[in-house]
Amino acid sequence: MLQRLQLLQQKLNADDSFKKNAFAEYLTGSITLGFGKEQYTLAIYQGTVLEVSPGVPLTGIDIGVAGPEEGWQQFYGHRNFSRAINPLHGKLSLQGNLIRAMSNINGLAHCCKALCEIQ
Repeated sequence: MLQRLQLLQQKLNADDSFKKNAFAEYLTGSITLGFGKEQYTLAIYQGTVLEVSPGVPLTGIDIGVAGPEEGWQQFYGHRNFSRAINPLHGKLSLQGNLIRAMSNINGLAHCCKALCEIQ
């Protein structure tokens, strides 16, 4: 999974729409993605992914998405981020600071949708 997320880092850094259309140019912090019991964190500065590392930073989860592998598989199928994080329809959930997560929902959704394209 770490290699897949490193490919995601390259994809997001090369994608101008991540910074502009998803408003990630205003995002400085970290995105933690949880896949079952495994968690990985993307450190981001003004929309550029600086590094990907396993685990959660000592400062805790800034913003993130987590869920069982089954929830991620469903998301990879339909690619509808709003549906995936909706408690009535999906198995993924927002993590960390929910106010920051909602403020950066476009960047978070773009990041997760880009992950769908890396298989």
